[in-house]
Amino acid sequence: MAKRHVYAVADPATGKLIQEYPTATDEVVDTALDAAACAYAR
Repeated sequence: MAKRHVYAVADPATGKLIQEYPTATDEVVDTALDAAACAYAR
């Protein structure tokens, strides 16, 4: 099984987990930045 990478947000007062988000890879970030640059250029 592949290791699951997440960014977890917890309430600092209680330590209770609020939300987990998937960690973006370099490829995902580059794709998002390219799409934003193309949209801005229009």
